[in-house]
Amino acid sequence: MTFLLRFTLLIAFLIPSACGPQGQAPATIAPPGSGNGLDTLVEAARHEGTVVVYGPPGQGHRAAIMAFEQAYPDIHVEGTFGAGNDTATRLSSERAAGQYLPDVVVAGPGSLTTIIKGGGMLAPLEPILLPEIRDPSKWLQDELWWVDSEPHGVLEFEGNIGPVAFYNTQQVDRSQFHSYWDFLDPKWKGKIVATDLRTIGPGSTPATVMYEHPDLGAPFFEKLFGQMDVTLSSDQRQMIDWVAQGQYPIGLFMSGQDVNRAASQGLPVASIPPTQFQEPAAVSGGFGCVGLPDRTPHPNAAKLFINWLLSREGQIVWQREVGGASLRLDVPKDGIADAPPPGLTYVNGNTERYSTVTAEKLRPLINRVQPAR
Repeated sequence: MTFLLRFTLLIAFLIPSACGPQGQAPATIAPPGSGNGLDTLVEAARHEGTVVVYGPPGQGHRAAIMAFEQAYPDIHVEGTFGAGNDTATRLSSERAAGQYLPDVVVAGPGSLTTIIKGGGMLAPLEPILLPEIRDPSKWLQDELWWVDSEPHGVLEFEGNIGPVAFYNTQQVDRSQFHSYWDFLDPKWKGKIVATDLRTIGPGSTPATVMYEHPDLGAPFFEKLFGQMDVTLSSDQRQMIDWVAQGQYPIGLFMSGQDVNRAASQGLPVASIPPTQFQEPAAVSGGFGCVGLPDRTPHPNAAKLFINWLLSREGQIVWQREVGGASLRLDVPKDGIADAPPPGLTYVNGNTERYSTVTAEKLRPLINRVQPAR
């Protein structure tokens, strides 16, 4: 463990914890004592012996979470992995039965914020973060990427910029596009295919950010879907084939991962980097958000795990195993294709502001303006 992390842990553990159960005495956090504060906390966590983490699906996420045992071999990780909605359902069912099992939840922003925090199951996270973790200069755009409103309980630590626009590399010169309004040039009428944004899926996050952006908003989407004769589909493979064949040389809101896979197989398709456009790019965090349940059976191990996960060491492990870009600036982004370059302006598309845009704004708009086929 680095000297800086040891030093900041020593300072942080002088701060009382605020994550005790409602209606009960606060959970006991190891005091710093007269010796080394970090040693005292680690010893308390070792005495607990376990940290229970509810995490997201996938071998990469599992490997990143279980790596905590390599940093602290005397603390066993009990990992339960599954989709965010399943985790939220599990938590609700356990609590209805009077069981408070997880110490940490790592999941996507939607389930953590809307369901788990919304159900009163999270404690404020900021009070247990070390000064080194809370230092905004360590993070992209000099800010901690809180997903929820105060009191903050959900922190995003992974962020990627997904492309919005795709093109046939043999028919379209991407350099002509500088704003998303450029796709509304009449010459592209009838030549665009787009993911159907009425259902949440590929392209949903950047679309909601674009809808709320003052330079785009409803006027952009009304013209795009009402006047440009856009073909809508939810079949990513079909849309990629159409772009590759030139039937629709422009694609919008498609799956960047699927397009990259098709390009690697030799198809003439590519994405336009979001940084090429004058409008800010949207950052989304996948499953890279963390929350602290308000009742934890192993409070010292929970505090140690969360700060390890958000440290440089923990984020290097996460990024390596998961493949998503860490929002920490001191974690090298070599080989991470969708990592947001520092120095530009981005919008966190996972915040509560955007959670209802699809259902309340985009879907009704498309239903209203999209011509029947």
